[in-house]
Amino acid sequence: FLDCHDLWMSGHRESGVYTIVRDMATKPIYCNMTSSAGWTVLQRRRDGTQDFDREWAEYKNGFGSLYGEFWLGLDDIRYMTHGRSYSLMVMIEDWKGNTKYAMYDQFVVFGQNFV
Repeated sequence: FLDCHDLWMSGHRESGVYTIVRDMATKPIYCNMTSSAGWTVLQRRRDGTQDFDREWAEYKNGFGSLYGEFWLGLDDIRYMTHGRSYSLMVMIEDWKGNTKYAMYDQFVVFGQNFV
């Protein structure tokens, strides 16, 4: 499996932590499984327990816990989006449970100089 979509296509329907293959190694990721798709979660903020005021290298490599708050990492996102066409959904929920989202048809992180 290369991403959450592959997992969803193979019949996985519960959101949670799964393992994918990246560069001949395994990598844990968090998947948000819906009734119609499997979404690879790039960033998750829930309760403020993770400090997101970080150095650039940490945004490149990723940080946090997939079981709580995290940033997947630009290197992993670049690797994942390099060989396929991806959509991006940005979902925001406030403390009262109100949710808003935006959809983008094309999403890619390209190159290695992310500046």
